[in-house]
Amino acid sequence: MATVGAPATWALSNHDESRHATRYGRTHTGITTPLRDQGHPTDLTLGTRRTRAAALMMPALEVRHENAFPVADQRLVVPRGHDSQPRDATP
Repeated sequence: MATVGAPATWALSNHDESRHATRYGRTHTGITTPLRDQGHPTDLTLGTRRTRAAALMMPALEVRHENAFPVADQRLVVPRGHDSQPRDATP
């Protein structure tokens, strides 16, 4: 905080990464893209558990006076390719 005079801001992901349940179900959970994800197996049970743990950790960052926020339209425990609506559906 002292360097720039503002608290840190944390997000679990952004629009360029695979969904949480998919990404956290892999052995390598670093920065990924859907193209890089092809051919890498995902343990959805593990991914769901890790996603829930990460979501529970986010409010703790607020206690430290840091900003934690969900990215718009996050579906935390929905794996990639398992949307409840088709992509062209109007909200």
